Amino acid sequence: MVRQILCHFNSSKYLNSIFLKTLNSLFRIFNLTIFLNKNIKIMLKNLFYILLMFVAFSGQAQLISDGLQAHYTFDNHLQDITTNSNELTTLGNNLNYNSIYQNDYGIDFTLNPTLTTVNNFNTSNYTNTAISLWINTSQIKAENQTILQGAYIGIGIHIEANTGKIGGFFNGTSAGAYSSTNAVTDGNWHHIVFQCDGSEMFVYIDGVLDGSTPNVMLTGNNKLYIGNSNQGNKSYAGAINELRIYDRMLTDCEIAELHRQMVATVDASNGVLVAADKLIVQNKACDPTIHFKVYSNPPLDGNFVLEFEAIEQIKLVTITDGTGQMLQQKIPNGVPKLELNVQELKGGLYYITIYGVDEVKTIQMLKP
Repeated sequence: MVRQILCHFNSSKYLNSIFLKTLNSLFRIFNLTIFLNKNIKIMLKNLFYILLMFVAFSGQAQLISDGLQAHYTFDNHLQDITTNSNELTTLGNNLNYNSIYQNDYGIDFTLNPTLTTVNNFNTSNYTNTAISLWINTSQIKAENQTILQGAYIGIGIHIEANTGKIGGFFNGTSAGAYSSTNAVTDGNWHHIVFQCDGSEMFVYIDGVLDGSTPNVMLTGNNKLYIGNSNQGNKSYAGAINELRIYDRMLTDCEIAELHRQMVATVDASNGVLVAADKLIVQNKACDPTIHFKVYSNPPLDGNFVLEFEAIEQIKLVTITDGTGQMLQQKIPNGVPKLELNVQELKGGLYYITIYGVDEVKTIQMLKP
């Protein structure tokens, strides 16, 4: 980005003109009448650009943990892992943690447990908010299934009765405020984000904006309920993982970051790319750009090389053919250059897919 800005500044006659006019004005103010030679002008101009960049980048970048008021990982505990201590407890003895993959767990609600905050959850000072979570269910019931409810009547997320769509609101007086385009009851994990800017709510499913609707946010101070309503009559039959509640809106890039917690891996039985182990979301400013260079396309000596500027942002690289069948995968080991051996591939067109933390990119590779 710095290189791009420098390039833009150095090529901008408009900025050069501003610089010279500003500089001449300063000299006139101090009654200085010196003649600037070319080298001095270049030196002062570069200093001016550096100062502009310092001003542009001196503000603190927003981290994905900023504004996070509660975060429940459900990894065999009900703790809020932020410093706000919005701990959960269970009503009843039917709590069941299910291993999703390795050390990542979620809570299975098929036995009808109800979770609630130990103390009230206060949203009184919120002007906007965002809720991020993962759900997995295949059950459609004749009544709504409450996934999250509470903080007075200002938060509600549920599986709709008879349709399997996900619905929600930020004002309990308009409980049917939003209904998703499609059902989410297919037995797969889905990443859901409900957020509100105070007057309009936005819903994202698997990192993609599903829709929005006017909804004036109602704040309050009361307990949260997870997996059932506060009256215990709208139980959710499914699983929940990684619930986050913010006192701010999330950017599209941050939503993509939260959605791409999944490490791509291969099911050895059929070679299909599937989602498995969830990553720890990196607490960083969100930059959705994957930067890399390609060496030898078409590949020479059977090797196709990618060189990344930020290898720590790259989680997986795959090769697929024109039918979508994956032929090779490689997980970076921290070395900026990633070498793919394609010597045994037949001649033809292939697709290299790069899975980053914030983005997925696909490029073409021609094998002679």
